[in-house]
Amino acid sequence: MSAAHTDYLIDVARASAEARHGEKGAIYAAAAKHLGISVAELHRRLNAVTVRPKRKQRADAGTSAMSHDEAMTVAGYVQEHIRRNGKRIKSVDQAVAELRANGRITAGRLNPATGEWKPLTTSAILRALSAYGLHPSQISQPDPVTALESPHPNWCHQVDASLCVIFKMPAENGRRVVEVRGQDAYKNKLREFARIEHLLVQRYLITDHASGALRVFFGLGGESAEGLVDALISAWIEQPGFPMHGAPSVLMLDQASANRSAMVRNLAHSLDIRLSYTMPGNPRSKGQVEGAHNIFERGFESGLKLVPEVADISHLQALGDTWVHWYNGTQVHSRHGMTRY
Repeated sequence: MSAAHTDYLIDVARASAEARHGEKGAIYAAAAKHLGISVAELHRRLNAVTVRPKRKQRADAGTSAMSHDEAMTVAGYVQEHIRRNGKRIKSVDQAVAELRANGRITAGRLNPATGEWKPLTTSAILRALSAYGLHPSQISQPDPVTALESPHPNWCHQVDASLCVIFKMPAENGRRVVEVRGQDAYKNKLREFARIEHLLVQRYLITDHASGALRVFFGLGGESAEGLVDALISAWIEQPGFPMHGAPSVLMLDQASANRSAMVRNLAHSLDIRLSYTMPGNPRSKGQVEGAHNIFERGFESGLKLVPEVADISHLQALGDTWVHWYNGTQVHSRHGMTRY
């Protein structure tokens, strides 16, 4: 931009500053035509060569005519009409109209000079909800999550128990017969559970958080402290062919009664292991072992239908160990780019 061009723009800026109301448009149009540019481009060039005073902030900036209590009422009414799948069936505009009609809120402002009362617009109400942190999109945000990072293998193990796809293995005619879980033997039917509780096949999964390696152990009966302790000790002692062994520094587990038992706490105390219990209703806090259940059930247990006969728990354990060796030793983990072993 030449000096003459700059001087001309400064003159235009001075003329517009001294112009009366309604005259600036003509000055800008004439200057844009003289320079052969658009009015928008003229304003960009004027901004580059002039310093304009900072616009004075309104005295009521950051405040709203809508009170916090009214904002809470609107937000609560909208939240009551959000389904579990996240679908919102009550808009803020509709909620405000219904609440006003029923005298629950006023959501308006009074002009002190004229005494005129005007209802707040929906956009003003939405801005007030956002300012109070009560906008539906703000409330529906998931809780913040901090990813757990393990500095090395055997620093943190996660453990969880679940029923195996083999729902029960009752003895019939001197041999074990596999019954795969289905509609006829549903674990949540209490009458079925009481009748076959001692024959249930429990799966204990233990994962190493750093490497993602997993171990599996099966046992008969419901989830118990004895079964959990047996699984943990079996996972931590050194066994031929199992690279994953050794006690961790931290053990993550949920708050099931077996996990909080004195037997488990005494084992952890003896081995100087810190127990970290997850909050109820928050399975993602130990999402690795929760995901491992899904991986193991789909990768191994879904194929048990092809096994002619699972003789007993020892036979099932041997089959599970074989699959675990294959999975840990051959499948590359997407996070660290190596196999788990």
